[in-house]
Amino acid sequence: MSLKRKIAYNTAAQIVGRAVNTVISIVAIGILTRYLGVAGFGNYTTVFAFVGLFSTFADFGFMLILLRELGAKKVSPEKAAGNVLSIRTIFALVVYALCFAVGWLLDYPLVVNLGIGIIALSMLWGTIQGTVVAVLQANLKADRAVLGDVASRLTTLGLIILFSRLQYGLLALLSAYPVGAFVGLVINTFYANQCVKLRFKFDKQYWRYLWQQSWPVGLASILAIVYFKIDSVMLSVMKTQVDIGIYGAPYKIYEVLLALPALFIGIIFPIMSGYLAQKKLEKFCGAMQKSFDFMMLLSVPLMVGAITLARPIINIVAGSEFIRTSTFSIAGYPMTAVSTLQVLAVTIILTYLTSIFNNMIIAAGKQRALLLPNLCFMLLNIVLNLLLIPKFSYIGAAVATIITELCVLLVNRHLLHNFIDFRLNGSASAKAIVGGIIMALAILPLRNTFIVLPMLVGSLVYFVVVVATKAVSKEMLREIIKGETKAS
Repeated sequence: MSLKRKIAYNTAAQIVGRAVNTVISIVAIGILTRYLGVAGFGNYTTVFAFVGLFSTFADFGFMLILLRELGAKKVSPEKAAGNVLSIRTIFALVVYALCFAVGWLLDYPLVVNLGIGIIALSMLWGTIQGTVVAVLQANLKADRAVLGDVASRLTTLGLIILFSRLQYGLLALLSAYPVGAFVGLVINTFYANQCVKLRFKFDKQYWRYLWQQSWPVGLASILAIVYFKIDSVMLSVMKTQVDIGIYGAPYKIYEVLLALPALFIGIIFPIMSGYLAQKKLEKFCGAMQKSFDFMMLLSVPLMVGAITLARPIINIVAGSEFIRTSTFSIAGYPMTAVSTLQVLAVTIILTYLTSIFNNMIIAAGKQRALLLPNLCFMLLNIVLNLLLIPKFSYIGAAVATIITELCVLLVNRHLLHNFIDFRLNGSASAKAIVGGIIMALAILPLRNTFIVLPMLVGSLVYFVVVVATKAVSKEMLREIIKGETKAS
C-alpha cells in the first residue's frame, strides 16, 4: 500500500473509531447522569477534573517528543519508544500516587477522595498506553490503536451498565474505568510489538536528550491543562456539587467534541515534523493551509449545531433533570446545563484552530516559546474564574474559557508566524462561516422536532453551501485526507 493510501486509511480508521467512541461516551454519560443525578454527577465531575489536572504531569510532553522522534527517524524506533516508555511509566507512578495523596488534603467528601484513587489508576494505564499508541500512529497502524480504544470503552460501558443496574453506587461505576483502560493497554501493546519490540530501556544519555526536549513541552502542557481544567476544580471548591454537576454534563459533551482535532493532529504531526526536519517549507505551508481550512470546515457546523440544538442534546444525553435544574438566573432567565453548553460551544472553533498552531510550534522544535504565554493564560483563566464564578457560577466558568481560548489562539498564531513565514488564506473560512449561518437558519424552525431531523437538514444545508461556494472541493478533500498538498 502506498504512503498516500496508508495515510488515507489511517485517517478513515480514526474517524470511524472516533464516531464509535463518541456514541459510547454519549451513552455512558446518559447512564451516569440519570443514575447519579445532578449532585452525584457533580462528584463524578470533580473526580475526573482533579485527576485530569495531574495527568499532564505524568506525560510531561514525552508523547509529542516521541512522535517527533519517530517521524524524524534520527534514532531507532526501539531506542526512542523503549526509553520514553520507561520515563513515562516512572513519572506516572509518582504523579498519580501524589495525586491520590493531595486529594485527601482538600475538603472533599469521602467518596470523591476514594474516587480520585480509582481514576488515578485508570489514568496510569492510559499514560502507559499513550506511548504504545504513538508507536502505532507513527507506523501508520492507527486502525490497531482504534481497536484497542474501542475495546477499552466498550468494556467500561458494559461495566457501567452492569453496576448501575445493580445500584452499586459511584465508586463501583468509577472502577469500570481502570478495568477498561487495562484492556486497551493489553490490546495495543500486542499490536505495537509487531511494529517495534517494546522493552523498558534506560539509556541515561538519551534520557538527558529527551528531558531537554520535553521539559518545555511538558511545562507548557501543564500550564495549558491547568487553565483548561482548573475551572471545574475551582467550581467544585467555590460552589456546590449541584453547580459542578450542571457544569459537568455539558462539559463532558464539549470534551467529546474537542477530541476530534487530536485524531487529525495525530496523523499529520509526524508528517509535518518530517517536512520541517527536511526543510521542505513549501510542503509544510501547503499542508498548514489545508489543515487550517479543514479545522474551520469541521468546527463551524459543530459549534452551530451545539448552540441551536443545545436543549435536545442535553435532554437526550443527560436527561430532563439537567434542563430544569438551575442555581441562579440572569435577567430572570434560569441558567441551566443548556445555557452552559451554548456558551461553551463558542470555544469549539477557537480550540480547533489553536490545536494546529500549538502543535506546529512543537513540531518546529520551538516548544520553549510556549512557556511564558501558557503561564499568562493560566493566570488569566484563574483570575477570570475568581471574578466570575462567585456571581455567575458555571456560566462564569464557561465565559472565562471563551476569553482564555481566544487569547491562546491569537498568541499561538503570532508565535508560529515568528518562526515560520506562512500566510493563510481566509476564503474557505469565510465561506464556512456563511454556511454555518445558513445552517442555523435552517435548523431553528426545526429545533423542537426530533433531533435527528434538524441535524440531518442542517448538515445537508451546510454541505451544499460549502460545496456550492467552493469552500471545499473533491481535490481538497483528497489532499486533507492524505495529509498531502499540491506541493508534495
